[in-house]
Amino acid sequence: MKYWRLLGIMLLVWLVGIVPCSAAKTKIVHLRPRNVGPQSTQWLEKIAEEYEALNPDIEVDIYYAGSTAELIQQVLLQFASGVAPDVVEIAAEDGYPLATQNIFANLSPIIAGDKNIDIQELYPVAVQAATMTEGANAGNFWFLPHVVNTSIMVLNDDMFHEAGIQPPSQWNYQWTWDDFVDICKKLTIYDGDGQIIRYGANVPNFYNRFPLWVHNAGGWYFDRLFNPRESRLTTEPVHTALSFLQDIYHTHRVAHWLNGNILNNTAAIALGLPTFKAGYDAAKCFFAYSFALNPKLVRGANIVQVQGLALTQNSPNAEAAYKWIKYVALERALEHQAATGFISTWKKISMRYPDKFWFSVLNDDQNIPRPVYDLDIRNELQKYVNAITQDQKPVAPTLQQAHEVLNNLLKEKASR
Repeated sequence: MKYWRLLGIMLLVWLVGIVPCSAAKTKIVHLRPRNVGPQSTQWLEKIAEEYEALNPDIEVDIYYAGSTAELIQQVLLQFASGVAPDVVEIAAEDGYPLATQNIFANLSPIIAGDKNIDIQELYPVAVQAATMTEGANAGNFWFLPHVVNTSIMVLNDDMFHEAGIQPPSQWNYQWTWDDFVDICKKLTIYDGDGQIIRYGANVPNFYNRFPLWVHNAGGWYFDRLFNPRESRLTTEPVHTALSFLQDIYHTHRVAHWLNGNILNNTAAIALGLPTFKAGYDAAKCFFAYSFALNPKLVRGANIVQVQGLALTQNSPNAEAAYKWIKYVALERALEHQAATGFISTWKKISMRYPDKFWFSVLNDDQNIPRPVYDLDIRNELQKYVNAITQDQKPVAPTLQQAHEVLNNLLKEKASR
């Protein structure tokens, strides 16, 4: 009996040695900013659980960085030490500099071999944001676009009707910069002392807002969108755009860069995102509103933020990580759009957004993605924009000074 018992134990040990109790799971580490919003957070954590149920051999770990700047720093440090996350969720303007450092993998060969992805179904601006324009991977995708976000004019229709003005959202043509000024003059209200109690419009002059006016004036303030090398600040479109902003703030006094809020009835026109209704509901507003295309000069287009998911270059689980990226960005995109209010980068999916108006806004081939340049360039440029738009400094000499300073900074960076 002892012999057979010993033989049985030996056989059991041998079987355990060759048949593992459970196979080790492939772990995918997904890093994203913390400021993505509660709806997006809840949605992603929910579908991660569902994905794991569909793929028992996969484990998805989601980590949150405190801010975008902290996320970038974390990726740089972890990549240098060889322990970077597999997937990084990031906006194009923040991720592109990392892509130029070869931190993210070239997705184009993978996408080309994936019969379930057709990049022609992406908005043109999403393709532009996802495509490298320099280096060994020029012309290739560095991330898979997920959502797009942009702002157009939102109008308090009640204020328009009270002033006897038909809202431009009801016109059969796109309104112009001259129309914008004329309408704002009629909508601005002053008290007995000449102080403004309601602006025609709130028009921000911030780093991610004033460029829209330069673009629609027909130009740009640098030689290219991504990693510029030279200033174009003395060109006519830049002068036209910043003169226009200075005039509506100070000469006409019909708009302000800070004051005036459409949600508390101190402005009749403002820039609105696709998620405007959430703020409208939270503020318990009841006025009728509508969206209108941006006023047109040479163009009436948009600057679009594109967010997506990138695969890190040294991911040990690249194949599994790519499948997760596709699951989030494409296969479950319709549910993400419904849960968060953020519009999908995929045309067919975005056409199912409740407000069909946004499809024509985003499908404009004159749209551009947000530009990419270093923070010190952005801050230096903003000083001169503020000098013109807030402090009423003369436009031409201020732009000339900015041109000289920014050109030197750009050349210095290019030479490093």
